[in-house]
Amino acid sequence: MGEGGLHLEEPLLATERQRLLVAEAQSAAAAAGEGLAGGRAEELVAEDLREAIGALGRVTGEELVPDLVDEIFSRFCIGK
Repeated sequence: MGEGGLHLEEPLLATERQRLLVAEAQSAAAAAGEGLAGGRAEELVAEDLREAIGALGRVTGEELVPDLVDEIFSRFCIGK
């Protein structure tokens, strides 16, 4: 494909919310890696990993959390 074409090696994120969640996951994963390298307590590293997994779960829809429910319902007019 040409210069401006779609590069399938790069992730395709549809919304700003997805981009923010992936950035959150990346930041939490980096914190976990730095924590491991710096000798941080395993419980704290595990918490960083849980945060990263949770953010990715919200992107994939595997983790339904209140902010996602609020976003879904904010797009619909209910009760009219």
